[in-house]
Parts: sequence; structure tokens; C-alpha cells
Amino acid sequence: MLKFSTLAQICSTALRFAAWVLLVSGFVLGMAWAALHFWIVPRIEDFRPKFENLATQAIGVPVHMGKLLAVSTGWMPTFEIHDLSLMDPEGRPALTLPKVIFAISIRSVLSLGVEQLVIDSPTLDIRRTEKGDWRIAGLALKKDNSPDSAFADWVFAQKEILVQQGTVVWTDEFNPLSRDKSALNLNQVSWVLRNSARHHQWRLDATPPAGWGAPFTFMGDVRRGLLSTHPGRIKDWGGQLHAEFSDVNLSQLGPHLPWNVNATQGQGALRMWLDLNHGNLQQATADLVLENAKAQLSPELEGLSFKHIAGRVSFKPMANGFDFSTEGLSFDTADGLHWPGGNISLSYAEADKGTRAQGRFHGDQLDLLALRNIALQLPLPDPPERPCKSTRSVDWSTPCTSSGPKKTQAKTKLTKSKRPTAALITSFLKVANQAPLPKIGQALRMPISALT
Repeated sequence: MLKFSTLAQICSTALRFAAWVLLVSGFVLGMAWAALHFWIVPRIEDFRPKFENLATQAIGVPVHMGKLLAVSTGWMPTFEIHDLSLMDPEGRPALTLPKVIFAISIRSVLSLGVEQLVIDSPTLDIRRTEKGDWRIAGLALKKDNSPDSAFADWVFAQKEILVQQGTVVWTDEFNPLSRDKSALNLNQVSWVLRNSARHHQWRLDATPPAGWGAPFTFMGDVRRGLLSTHPGRIKDWGGQLHAEFSDVNLSQLGPHLPWNVNATQGQGALRMWLDLNHGNLQQATADLVLENAKAQLSPELEGLSFKHIAGRVSFKPMANGFDFSTEGLSFDTADGLHWPGGNISLSYAEADKGTRAQGRFHGDQLDLLALRNIALQLPLPDPPERPCKSTRSVDWSTPCTSSGPKKTQAKTKLTKSKRPTAALITSFLKVANQAPLPKIGQALRMPISALT
């Protein structure tokens, strides 16, 4: 009985303590709410220098506010900032925002953040210098091309950010391929960013200049690991990025492509997905429908011209090689070649630790003549230093008969060639002369040994 009364006394004491804690916490929060609404909000302009210092500490760059006004005194007070400027290290305005609207709460104030941030009609300058250095709004990025961690962490820690009626000016002075690149102005830019504890989602819509095509969309959905402490650290991200161009002119887009590809003609639609893991590309997939497209993959090769091309292509980088595949890809070239729309997969691995380079090709509905002619216009690997001395064999399975599948085997001696991969494809033609082509849905498999 004594034990029961003692336990009841302990429980009663704990409940009283919890009640006092809740009461004190509620009183403190009430006082903070009252101070926010009845002391800070009416005198918000007087606190502008302090807010500038807090913003400088949170973002990591000097911040100057032209005017600070209170426009709402509801449960979450709303404010307007006019002529907000972010300063560069030399003290010059690097980014000026005509109007910024933000809402705060007690929680956001304690974390030096906002509940919602709305940026109206900003102009952002993004530039790559002749040396390849990146500058956003005049602020240089780090050598590893990652934004300043304090600013990026602050942006991706806010609950919601909305940019509307913006303008982005993209200038690329880095031009190792000597292309004619003019500054690109994107208008009617809108960006919505929503963040939770470890989840970041955004959508960007922009209208390119006249002649480029229709407005495009760029979306992202990424997450961070439990041990990540920096919301803006791209190396901690894993998820998917998506871009959609409902109508794009390749002749305008071509000079801005980062690869050694010169796209000089074409009109159509394009959708792309990028899968990320710890900030690294895991797979890239693209759906495309293009008309009258022309591209040159290397200066010493003839351009590829297509009357029509449609389908899906995928690329997956590997540690020492890559995987490439197509799905339902069909095209008609300008010189009359027709690809019927089959599926192709190609895997390749470089020589590593004493092992020889290896590759595997799998395809169905193949037009070998078209495959060979296209291969001759691709930037294929350089020829080996010494000719091949071994014999490669190619197995070709033809349609099934009553006695089972019929297999034809051809042996081809591969010699030194300016286009060794094209020589492999040419060996298919000898097989094709010995057996009928596979029907739709049947596969051709060929392991490709290293040409050394």
C-alpha cells in the first residue's frame, strides 16, 4: 500500500511539473507573439539594419534593403522589401530584386528563415568566363562549381520560395569550339521551390527568345540522406531531374550544347530524365521526335541528316565504360536509309587490371546496311596500334523450324582498319549473305572482344 501511494505521489509531481512547463512555454510563446505583432511589426523599418545583418549572416553575402514595409499583421505577418541588393566582394550590387514579399513566424525567425518567400520580376545574370569560371549574379562559384554553401543551404532550407515574371540572361564566353554564341535571354521565368526536412522539389518554366520554340519546363525531385547536414550540397542529393521541350529549334540550341556536337538544323520535341545518386549521374534517358534534323558529331565526319527520327535513347555511365540503349527508335535519313524501329543495347568496358576491353551488342529488327553506313559517320575509337591477328566469330540465329532454331556461324578475320567498330558491323553483312534476317521480335546477340 505504501508503494502504491509513493508511485501516485511521483506521478502527481511529474504531472504538475509537465503542466508548469506547458504553462511557461505557452506564456513565453505568447509574449514572443505579442512582441512580434505589437512591437516589431509596427516599427519594422526601424529594425531594417538588424534584418540586413541577420540576412547577411544567413545567406553569406552582404545584403542591402532599400525599404522594408509591413503589409499584413495576421497570424504570420507579411512584409515587403523594395530594392533588395546582394553585394559582391567589391561592394557592388551583384543582384537587385525590385520587390520581395515574405512571411515569417516565430519558428522561422528563430531559424533565421521565412515561412514563404515571393520574388517579383527579378533579373538574374549567369555567366561563364573565358577561363571557364562560373558567375551567378556576379558572385563567383567555388572551384568545384558548387554554390556558396551558406547561401545554397539557406535557400534549400526555406519552406517555400516562389519566383514570378523573372528574366535570366545567360552569357557563355567559354568557347573552345569557336562557335557563334550570343547571350540567351529567358523571359517570363517562374520557379517554385518547396522544401521539407530532407526532400526538395522544384519546377521552373521559362520562355526562350523568338525562333527558339515554345516555353520549356525543368523539374527536380531529390532527397538527402539522414546524415546530410547541408541542404544545398548537391553531392548529398539523390533523385530525378526532368526537362521537357514541347517545341525546340535545334539550330538555335546547337551552339549552346556542351558536347562536341554541331546541331545545325531540326525542329521537334524533347523530354529528358536524369537519375542522380549522391550528386552523380546514374542514367540519362531522352524521348525525342525530330523532323529534318542535321548534326555533325565530329569536325572530320560528314553530318548526319534525318528526315524523321523518333524514339527513346538511354545512356548509363559505368566505372570503366558505359551502357547505351534505344527503345522503339526509328528514323529515315536524307539519303534514303530507313531504320524500322527496333531495340538496341550496347555495353562496353575498358581494359582494366590485366583484363581486356569487352563489349556486348544486342539488337532486333536490324538493318545491317543502315547500321554500317551510320557507323561510318560516328566518332568511333581510333584504330589499334597493331592489327588484329585472331579470328572473331559471329552467331546468327534465324527463325525457328520444326527441327529447332537454325544457327549460322561466320568467321571473319579483322585486320587493321580506320574504323574498327565499323569493321565489326561490316562482318554482319557476310553473315547476312548466308542466312535470312531475323523476323520481328527475334534477337541478334554478339559478344565483341577487344580489338587489340
